[in-house]
Parts: sequence; C-alpha cells; structure tokens
Amino acid sequence: MDATPLADNGRASSDTWVEYDVGSAITGDGRYGFALLPQSTDGRTFTSREGAALHRPRLVLSYTASTCAYRGLSRVGGTVSGALQVSAGGDERVVSTAAAADGGWVALGSYVSNGSANPPSFGGDPLPGTQGFAVTRYRAEGSVAWSVGHAGQFLPGGLAVAPTGQVLVVGRYYGAPDLGTGPLPQAAGARLFVARLTPDGMTEWVRTFASADGSGQQGMLEPTRLTTDPEGAPIVAGRFSGEVDFGGGPLRPDGSQSEGSTALYLVQFAADGSHAWSRTFAASDASSQLEVAADSAGNLYLSGSAPGGTELAPSGSGPTPFVARLTAAGERVWTRAWAGANGATVAVVPYGGDVFFSGTFTGAFTFARTTYTQVPTDYSGAPDDLFLGRLNGDCTDVWLKHVGSPYGESARGLAVTRTGTVVLWAQSSGPVSFGGGTLRGGPIYAGYSTGGTHRWSRHLPLTGLPTALTTGELLLGTTLQDTTRVDGVSYSPFAWYGTSVTSDAFFLRLRP
Repeated sequence: MDATPLADNGRASSDTWVEYDVGSAITGDGRYGFALLPQSTDGRTFTSREGAALHRPRLVLSYTASTCAYRGLSRVGGTVSGALQVSAGGDERVVSTAAAADGGWVALGSYVSNGSANPPSFGGDPLPGTQGFAVTRYRAEGSVAWSVGHAGQFLPGGLAVAPTGQVLVVGRYYGAPDLGTGPLPQAAGARLFVARLTPDGMTEWVRTFASADGSGQQGMLEPTRLTTDPEGAPIVAGRFSGEVDFGGGPLRPDGSQSEGSTALYLVQFAADGSHAWSRTFAASDASSQLEVAADSAGNLYLSGSAPGGTELAPSGSGPTPFVARLTAAGERVWTRAWAGANGATVAVVPYGGDVFFSGTFTGAFTFARTTYTQVPTDYSGAPDDLFLGRLNGDCTDVWLKHVGSPYGESARGLAVTRTGTVVLWAQSSGPVSFGGGTLRGGPIYAGYSTGGTHRWSRHLPLTGLPTALTTGELLLGTTLQDTTRVDGVSYSPFAWYGTSVTSDAFFLRLRP
C-alpha cells in the first residue's frame, strides 16, 4: 500500500461533488483500491456507498483502446466483401442462417410489428400479425427470392437447408398458431415444433412435441441445434426434463443416467417427418448444450458438455468438454473427452474427413501430448479460456490452439469455408492474441488454415454465428440495434421520425 496522497482538494462546500484524478496510480494490469480520508475539523464528511444512492462515491473510467482491431499479413482475409441491411418499421431479429447451393442463403428471424404504417419485413412482402417468425431466401447478390412469415408467439431456434433444397426449421410456440397446415396443438407452455418447407418456402409438414413430468405438468423441451442428413431428413439435438415421446417410445432423464432432472436428447426424423430413431445422453446441468453436425456420408458428430464417467465423457469429472462420432443410426463410434477440464465444446464441424471443434474451459487437459492449462487470474471467479482444434476422423489428435488471458475468453461458434479457412467466433473480455498479435477485447472473428496457422483475426462490433457460403465467403447474420461502424462504413437501424429506433436484419459477408 502506498500511503502518499494522490490529491488534496482542500475545503469543500456542503452538498457538492469533489473530483479526484487517480489515473497516475494506474500503472498496469491488476486490482486497485482507493480510500477517501476526511480531514475536516467541523464534522463535515463524505457520503459512503451505504448512503443515499444519488450521493455515493463514483469511480469514472475513461478507456482509450491501445490495441489493434485487425491482425493479418494480407489485410484481405476477414474484411467486408458485402453488406445487406433490411430496414423496415418493425423489430426484425436474425436468429439463424444457412447456406444455399447457388451462393445465397436462407435466414430465420423473429419479428414484432410497430403498427400498420411501417410493417415488419425481411425484404419481401409485409409480414402478418403483430409478431411471429419468418423464413427468407436471399440470392447471392442479396435480393429476396421469397419470404414467408407465420404469425403467433414463437421462439424460433434454428434452421438448416437440405442438399435437396428443402428448408428445415425448429423452435417452440405458445397457443395454437398455423404454419400453413392447420392450427397446431394447443400449448399453454412452450411446445416444440419441427417443420419442413419446400425449396420455395411452402410448408410440407409440421411435427410438434411436448414433455410432461410425473404429475402431468409440462416439462422442459428445448432445441439446441438442427442439422440434416444427406437425404434431407432433420436431426434435432436439445435438452429436456420429464418424459417425451418423439414416436419411438418414451424417453426419460433417468434412462440416460442424467444428473438431476435434465437430460440431452438426439432425434432423427425421416424425410416425411416420421420418427426414425431417438435417444438420450446425460446432461451436466439444466443449461447443457448439445451440438450436432452431419457429414456427406451421414455420420453424426456431437459436442457439448457431459458429466465425467458417462457415455459422452467416459473420463473426467464434473462438466467435461467432449466431441463424439455416431453412426447414421445414432450408435456411438468414439468419444474424445477433455479429462481434467471443466467446460464445453460449443461447436463441431466435419470437413474433409476430419473434425474441427471449439470450446471453453477451466482447469487443464492434455491434447496431442501437450498439456494446456487455464491462464491464472487475480480477478474474482475463474474466467474461462478457449480452445480450437482438429481431430482426424478416427479420433486421433491433430492440433489444438489455446487462447487465454487473465480477463477471460469464450468460444461462441465455428465454420469452415469452402476454401478451407477455419473461422472461430469468440468473445474476449480484454486484450488478447488469437495468434497474430494482440486485439482489443470484444467480439472476435479469427481465420486459420486447416493446419492451424493463423491467417487473420479481427475485432468486429457485431455478433452472429458464422455461416460458410458456397461462394467461399463467410456470412454473419445479425441484428442491428445501434449505429455501428465496420471497415469505415456506418450502419444505423431504422428510426421512427428519427427518434424511436427499431432493430434491423443485417447480413455481412467477409472474405475468407
């Protein structure tokens, strides 16, 4: 402790603010504490944090970024190749995107109307009702091929585009909305739906499901990921409590050796919506995510967090990150668990016969005979570090990148472009390097070769799950809520009369 006073402002009047500049004491990273020492002889003193809220002492921070927003030798990879902002009068939010075969994409979004004068839209016709979800097909240059909206109270979860062109959607709903095949079964709580649309957006079929506990009350049934097999059949991963039947018989958490009352589920439907198979796995907790992806041969790859000593994490203890491979029939082939670490593998992408993954961890684990240990911190709690890596198709370790700092980093998503750039989406709470030099904290996108070499990394003030387009570009589908500047261009959401700001659908294409 340094007892030398930083400042002495002398006499102060009653009911006034007195400011002290403590910047000279901040010399580097770490924790700092400051004390106010009254020297009054007439009984006058300062208000403490236990005093009136309007008069408590305040610490005002002024931060000037001293780190870069872009790292990369070429200044090409990760830069903007195109942007599409859809400005309408409603509140439109992008939930998920998927690539289309012609270089375009399909977007799933939710919307809320702000009145008939400026109805919500994702670039096509005005959308129905006061709220709902929409599926919109965009051509490669950004024009709208078609857009369909469904009114009602929905929680859209994700979409996928089948190799045959059909669009698959998963989510939840309340009430009894109509997706084009008649009113759905009435739901007081949130009920799961899976729908398949034709290549031009018409509803082919809808299936709905609900879970129930032992007393007949509705349980939890949530989707966490949707993908498709080579024939266009949907595969849904998620979590549930209670009992659920997808068509192959009741599934229960206790049948999966789950800890507590929550389990993970994986279900595949046939192309016509009938049940193919379904199964459960143990969940680490009620918020556990299960990710699923399929390769061109129909093999399935899972990632997430599972309790140590269970099927998806045979080794380890506590919530253990893992990657697993299953057959097209849902039978496990192998599992790679991060024994010694706690956390989750948040994304898995099969590419070229191998498997790429990203995740978040605390603790330590060994990969390819190298031990990776969480960076220590003097902050309260235990900020996560992140990892990015590659496995061979037979589960052999190939390479792994560890990104860590005292501030905390988390992996959010992953994509592999058609030209072989592995793109990581992450969030950093402070300055850190992703392989090319220190970047400022915030949303980060970083590109690597399939061999793990850093190509580029950048801070980007927008967040969205990256989608690999067939053009080789990367698409970020996100929601524009504030004026945002990207690569020298400012984008502002629609505002009623210039004051009441709405949210806009926004699509950014990046070079690989």
